Amino acid sequence: CIIQNEELYDSMFTSILELRDLKTSDSRVISSLLLEVSKKVYSVRASSGTHSESTAVFDDKKWEDLIKRSMNLTDVIQAITQQNISSVFIVVDILLFLFFLSPPSVEETERLQDTLINTCCEQNLQRITSQYLELTISVLKLSPSPQKHQLITLLEAIRREKKLSSHHNMVLTTEEKVTQLNSSKDRTYLFKHPGVVCTRSGRCGFKLKHCQQKKKGWSIVLCTDGAEYSGTDVHYHDVVTLDRMYHYVLVSGTTADGHKVKIPARYGWWTKWLPGLKNVTVEGQCIQYDLTGYLVHKHD
Repeated sequence: CIIQNEELYDSMFTSILELRDLKTSDSRVISSLLLEVSKKVYSVRASSGTHSESTAVFDDKKWEDLIKRSMNLTDVIQAITQQNISSVFIVVDILLFLFFLSPPSVEETERLQDTLINTCCEQNLQRITSQYLELTISVLKLSPSPQKHQLITLLEAIRREKKLSSHHNMVLTTEEKVTQLNSSKDRTYLFKHPGVVCTRSGRCGFKLKHCQQKKKGWSIVLCTDGAEYSGTDVHYHDVVTLDRMYHYVLVSGTTADGHKVKIPARYGWWTKWLPGLKNVTVEGQCIQYDLTGYLVHKHD
């Protein structure tokens, strides 16, 4: 019942966030209710075995193949329908390349915009954060490319659709520690999942292994074996799954005309939209974790 009525719980959560002048006793009751719902959701998901068996958070080769097959908006819609795309984050990434390399006409964009958005909703894609979209749109507005206008219009339509964009369902976590291991890098992230009441010593989190592979590009793998966490103060809970993660890099820089920008991106799309970007700095490797179906109570 909880999982089947996620929109109802989303609405309830939003209403709770808007409450004012709560008494201490009210806060305790709300906190208790939220914790109980989180436990129930975790129990239901665990028993239904809904988490992914794969551990690849990102695969460079598969990503390039998907970009090459997405030559127009119809291709993107088809890829979503065929379940080759699981997240609105990925849809936005593809659109950023498509509209620069092979921009559809204004007429085509207007004709297919509703179809694209409706298809994303029907396939129940992982939502994107409104903050991610707002940052992306703010960067595009500084681009000299004329096709930016129709892409911005499309991204703003996605941001307005509650089934595709959310401001509170995603949790952002950035790397805590980076360890170089031969041809790979282990990046440790601290993350306490609301569906877990942890009694273990140390800190909750997970590790991602960045692996370079000959002829196959590179991949990012979620470390799920407890042995991979030995010797650290971080431990992993298997309720944390890759299908709810979106990995990207946060980059900062200065445009050719002096504007300072922060750019969220999985790939370097900004090099096309912002030619002449200077002082480019990687601020961090980020993970957006989708907590749809889990209610999180933020303590002041």
